[in-house]
Amino acid sequence: MSSLQPIPILGTEGWIYTPAEKMDNLFMHFVESYYSQTVTATNAIYSFQRILHDFRDNPIGLVNQLKTVLATYFGGYYSEVNVEVDTIVNPKNADSLILRIYLTVKDEYGKEFNLAKISSDLSSKTIRWANINNYGNENIFA
Repeated sequence: MSSLQPIPILGTEGWIYTPAEKMDNLFMHFVESYYSQTVTATNAIYSFQRILHDFRDNPIGLVNQLKTVLATYFGGYYSEVNVEVDTIVNPKNADSLILRIYLTVKDEYGKEFNLAKISSDLSSKTIRWANINNYGNENIFA
């Protein structure tokens, strides 16, 4: 699909058209969505929380499901999607894993966008979520 396909935002932005902003917002939609938010579109909600729940004891299944779901979800908005996901043992706590997601997309002109690079922008919704999740403060590095 064309990267010109906008996504709606419930806020002052209204509709997001730019590929970088769209990528940031789509990822946050994925993170914030609840599987149970609809009864009419069963299995049509891509929910990070649901995937973590379903595969909490299966790291290999978690990695595979995230790759599949993210490729499908972002594939509806970009001409090409590349998803790499892996887990590593947390060096500070051997009982937990660190989940790493590497996501790149290309728009219809072949321009590549990388979630990590987009997230390095301090106004990124993704980096604010990660800081709250990891450090308890969205402005920890501001």
